[in-house]
Amino acid sequence: MKIVILRTWLTNIGNGFIDKGAKAIVRQSFPEADIFEVSGFPNKTEEKVALGPLAGGTWRKLGDTGQKFRDHRFRTHPVRQNMVNLSEFVDADLAILPGCVLYDVGLEPYFQTLLELQARDIPIVILGAGGGDYHRETRQYVTEKLQQLDVCGLIARDTPTYEHYGDVVDVAHNGIDCAFFINEWHTPPESNQQFTVAAFDKVEEPPLQTDNRTIRPDHNPFGRSKPYQGLPRNVRDRLKNRNNFKRGNVFVSDLVTDYLFLYANTETTHSDRIHACVPTLAYGNQAKFHFDTPRGALFDNVGLSDITDRTVSLDEGIEEKKEQQVQQLRDTVDVLQNMA
Repeated sequence: MKIVILRTWLTNIGNGFIDKGAKAIVRQSFPEADIFEVSGFPNKTEEKVALGPLAGGTWRKLGDTGQKFRDHRFRTHPVRQNMVNLSEFVDADLAILPGCVLYDVGLEPYFQTLLELQARDIPIVILGAGGGDYHRETRQYVTEKLQQLDVCGLIARDTPTYEHYGDVVDVAHNGIDCAFFINEWHTPPESNQQFTVAAFDKVEEPPLQTDNRTIRPDHNPFGRSKPYQGLPRNVRDRLKNRNNFKRGNVFVSDLVTDYLFLYANTETTHSDRIHACVPTLAYGNQAKFHFDTPRGALFDNVGLSDITDRTVSLDEGIEEKKEQQVQQLRDTVDVLQNMA
């Protein structure tokens, strides 16, 4: 079996944990499969819309928060129409789209790719699926998109996703976030010193009760990635504009494994980022989530509804949930292949 994983671009380091966790799930589900990871970067690249900066317009990115991709001009813009995704060049038996993609900003950039896969009779599974929100307009948009996919399965990472969209696709399961499998993908070395992680870029970092050194990783090391501006300009802009860089012990890297070293070795992670907490928990450490978002519902599915109230850790029941997810993927693919 040949399986294509449509990665959800890596410049947001947390998405890297999702992608690699998804790969671990796929590998456990289908040990003999040939897995081909395809970058989602072409689907999320920038374009110039309106009249451009010199004529009073603005540079906008395919994927900018607030852009309504259901708007005709974004669906038909020549730059988008001219983009190529390498999944088009592979004859696969299955396509996997992982992560929090069930809202306009997450789903629309990949939708033409999904339609192209469908046209070649390749079943699609949205794995560890979640949504940015569950407002009526969002639910209507996602439902319409999923109804256009003839052979599609969904394994949700939270109960609201399963309840809203489980009946829309051909087969659905209520599961967990892909990043809970990240420890199956990579085992970092042990640290020679103790530290605490504080990863904040939405709210102010609260006072932390710790005697350890506090490391502050930045999950968007290149900002909103601009493929035509280059690394030096992006790093310069981050250093110039982000208050986080003015604090001590800031960490920035282009390697997913570097961040995983921190989360595998931290005593505790405090963060307003879900995917600072999830890998920390996956490696058996404690975390507290300091933000209110519908996306946080994924913690309910692993029994950590109180993660915003106190530091928590996973219990041994996580292994059973992971085994269930591996079997769910096998079962989903069996059904979809019989339909294709």
